[in-house]
Amino acid sequence: MNGGSFSLRPLFFAPLRLCVKLFLVCSVLSAASPLLLKPVDEAGYQQLLKQNAGKVVLVDIWAAWCEPCRAMMPETAKLAKRLAPEGFRYITVTIDNPEELNYAQKFLLKTGAPFPGYYRKAKDDEAFIKAVDARWSGSLPALFLYDRQGHKAKSYIGAVPVSQLESDIRELLRK
Repeated sequence: MNGGSFSLRPLFFAPLRLCVKLFLVCSVLSAASPLLLKPVDEAGYQQLLKQNAGKVVLVDIWAAWCEPCRAMMPETAKLAKRLAPEGFRYITVTIDNPEELNYAQKFLLKTGAPFPGYYRKAKDDEAFIKAVDARWSGSLPALFLYDRQGHKAKSYIGAVPVSQLESDIRELLRK
């Protein structure tokens, strides 16, 4: 070439550099996000209720593998946002295994559920179940509604229409 040199080397390495950059970006994006869920055991569950004294509280015990749980959560999260200014608190507690917690967290974030969310970290699952409700078998979905004094007002075992939850919550908010 006249007056200059030309090399194929930059043309060869440009796609290689692009591939390396894409690999690094993908590696960073696929890394597990930090866990925002907090552990809760039997005593911690009772403490959560005490911390929310003065509010109507709905505790949603769920799992990512539970289809009815996942089906209810988006609407329940929307309800929670609407009623929060009136003194309502929605608390989620997943019973997923430790290796499933990142998936559970992503699901909560996607649905707009309030944080912090919690995960069951009990030494004894039966003791945790009994601490929540002595009549509860541990089946899911399980939601527990508490009045402003921290007394259990209602238990919902199995899927429940969000309209029913809203009616029951509003009744407690009026008291």
